[in-house]
Amino acid sequence: MESQLVTANSFPAQDYSESFFASVPTDSRFLSCNYQKFPPVTSIDGKTIKFELGRYTAGNVYLIQDTALEIACKITKADGNKPLKSAQVAPNCNCLHTAFENVRVYINERCITPR
Repeated sequence: MESQLVTANSFPAQDYSESFFASVPTDSRFLSCNYQKFPPVTSIDGKTIKFELGRYTAGNVYLIQDTALEIACKITKADGNKPLKSAQVAPNCNCLHTAFENVRVYINERCITPR
């Protein structure tokens, strides 16, 4: 049995026993969600790599907080050759942080990330 302490002159919003079979909250604003890929619109050989997410004309949204960036890398020695199979190698911690010097996010051509 769980005890509940109630402050004087305060009342719970719902009876404790009514919360036993409560449903999990859902967000009814979304009918469906799907992942999309956005290749860079600029060359990845240059200093700046730019991705553009086009404006939706309907009531759709991008969930920026769920954005994922995928990067492919090849591990080589300083001379460009592959390491020996017996060598133990791995990418360093936070390899995406070391891959980019600066990241800026713009919405409607206005920067929303601090520099």
